[in-house]
Amino acid sequence: MTITEETRVVVNTKNNRLFSIDGMLYFDKTIEEAKIRCEREAQEKVQKFTSYLTEYPNQEEYWKSQIKENKSAKFKIITYKEYQERERNKYLSKKPKRISEKAFYYALEVLPPMNWVTINNVNEFCMSEMLSGVYTNQYAKYNGKYYTKIVDAYDKTTWLHNFLK
Repeated sequence: MTITEETRVVVNTKNNRLFSIDGMLYFDKTIEEAKIRCEREAQEKVQKFTSYLTEYPNQEEYWKSQIKENKSAKFKIITYKEYQERERNKYLSKKPKRISEKAFYYALEVLPPMNWVTINNVNEFCMSEMLSGVYTNQYAKYNGKYYTKIVDAYDKTTWLHNFLK
């Protein structure tokens, strides 16, 4: 099956997580049934994680975060194009963040860098491991200071040198 911009998907709009794709349904007959299943499963997880609070008290904070995430879940059927736009906004809307020299060099050495360039006196590289699709962390050194930001590894208009002037 080919996914097009108009393919309908089930997304949790609270965190923009994709749960189901119309035409690729394994448990459900329709995308509407998939949405209902997602809502039911979120409620079931709240109950299960609530019981885990007493069964596994040493992980209380984790279970509380899972309960909160599943209680706030809002599932919606949208087009794949809308999902992609939401995902792009989620990743690229954050501003550059100052980091330490140590954090910069750790990122440089942990994996082989991707797109390592100097543009407008900004020495920058992308992590070779993607967060999702084309989105990854980029690191930069500029005027003796270090920065990071999530960027589109293939769209230079999103890169750090555009923000560090």
